[in-house]
Amino acid sequence: MAKTPAAKPSYPADFETMSLDELAQLHHHLSRHLEERKQARIKELQAELMSLGATPDGPILVGRGSPARSGGAAKPDTSIQAMSRSKGPAKSAGGFVGNGKATRAKPKITHRGPNGETWTSRGAQPRWLKALVAEGKKSDDFKVAE
Repeated sequence: MAKTPAAKPSYPADFETMSLDELAQLHHHLSRHLEERKQARIKELQAELMSLGATPDGPILVGRGSPARSGGAAKPDTSIQAMSRSKGPAKSAGGFVGNGKATRAKPKITHRGPNGETWTSRGAQPRWLKALVAEGKKSDDFKVAE
């Protein structure tokens, strides 16, 4: 899609010379124009989706035809109407943030050393615990009571 050369703007280059009423009118005009352009683009994209086989109320398919999912949480409304109503990515409950990536809970501390060191029992045993076990102590001696 080739762009036409931009027309010379019909507003003054220095907004400082404009009155508040003129600026408010310009703002209103631009807001309305931007909304009209956004709605036109949404209609273009909806038409393109329809030409690719999407249905007006059906899910938007990704990859090899599998429905878009959000990692096991409630299935989001991915219909064309829902997408056109959207004002942007919404934050949802259930461990998901606005970008759609899942968040994990921090693992609980299972062992605490004499100097405040901690271990969650994930991964290799930490050096401080290895040293204490080598001295003859048991790792269970450092377990945190739940």
